[in-house]
Amino acid sequence: MINFDKQAIDIFYFNKNGNISINPSHTSKRWINKHYNEFCDLFTYLDNKYDDLSFENNLCEILYRIKNNILEVPKCKICGKPAKFISSKDGYSKTCSQSCMAHLEHNDKIKNNFYEIRTINRLKIRRPELFYDWTKISKENDEWILENFLRFNQKNICPDTNKLENGLWSKNPINKNIVNYIKNRFNNSSSIEENLYWLYNNLTQRPVCKVCGNYVKFHNFINGYNNTCSHSCKNLYPPTREKLINTNLKKFGVKFPLESKEIKDKCYKTLSKRIQENYYNSPKSEITVYSSKGEHIIFDILKKHYPDVLQYYRDKRYRNKTGYCWECDFYIPSIDVFIEYQGFVSHGNHPFNENDENDIKRLKYLYDRFNNENIKDSSKGIIASEINCWAKNDIIKRTVAKKNNLRYVELFEKNLNKITDDYVMNAINKVLNENA
Repeated sequence: MINFDKQAIDIFYFNKNGNISINPSHTSKRWINKHYNEFCDLFTYLDNKYDDLSFENNLCEILYRIKNNILEVPKCKICGKPAKFISSKDGYSKTCSQSCMAHLEHNDKIKNNFYEIRTINRLKIRRPELFYDWTKISKENDEWILENFLRFNQKNICPDTNKLENGLWSKNPINKNIVNYIKNRFNNSSSIEENLYWLYNNLTQRPVCKVCGNYVKFHNFINGYNNTCSHSCKNLYPPTREKLINTNLKKFGVKFPLESKEIKDKCYKTLSKRIQENYYNSPKSEITVYSSKGEHIIFDILKKHYPDVLQYYRDKRYRNKTGYCWECDFYIPSIDVFIEYQGFVSHGNHPFNENDENDIKRLKYLYDRFNNENIKDSSKGIIASEINCWAKNDIIKRTVAKKNNLRYVELFEKNLNKITDDYVMNAINKVLNENA
């Protein structure tokens, strides 16, 4: 016996890109008339399959019901009438008309509102903090944060990493208001961990360097803030300096390593022959370790004309506000002249002038590059060094020299071939004439 249902599916359906759907060419009247004699029994079977459907007008609906094994037409969910057939792809609608569909959507909305209210009521019991007023700073909010963001880890109290910036708890949208509150709790703080440290220790102001007074870097929740802002300040910080001297006395028997002849000899063996020639003859042994090629050339020139020249010289007249004496590259005692060789790129090609439009444009260009997100961190370090040296530190040194009436010479020539006797002596004579 022929299975007409299976035969109908094989004839009228086809596989298109992995989706089984009705072949529109086989449901056309032209194709049916052409193959009527061949499939006469099948067409008759389909015409008599359902009492409420005819083969001529409802072929797609008949095939859809056969394929999905639907014996009766689904009823409208509002009025109970037969549902409307949409297409062989979408099947039957939930309702019989547009008016019934509007009633159904209204009922679904009421149902969704009911579930939403029920969910909110459950959250109020399980997580009441979600309904606090996180737009205002309050003692209640701070207490909740300290109680829930901190945990006891072995011997220390520390933040729960799951609730910091990159934690799953913080990334959950439902906790957005709480995360924003703790992020913006303090103006001078930059992270959730740092804000927690402020709350836990009742801080109201950001700690400053105990040497120069600048803001210090936040280390972590356990260690808090550093005592100083930089390595230079750290070396001047009395407890650190005392600890360094005590360590050197225990290891080497001297306050500073280069005061030991044994360490000097070790350094001597690692230097080039050119530097070894003047290693012990120079007033400061450190100069030959750190000097650049340009400084060596200038030193040789100055030695010819002024045998008493000193390198890396410190003077009380040449110091910053904290009392730290800068190292001047060269100092000539006989004529009381301070010479700085600005050979590195970070010092620029000339002194910065705040009234020069080209210098202002150059500085703006450096700041724009520094703030550009596409620039690598290594390149940003070089840019920051140029901004600090050229437009900040060098200006401070120049101002101090002018204030103390120092004979101050700056050499900006980067090309080593152009650093000649005439170039150096002309710069010195120019300063001597100005201060005559």
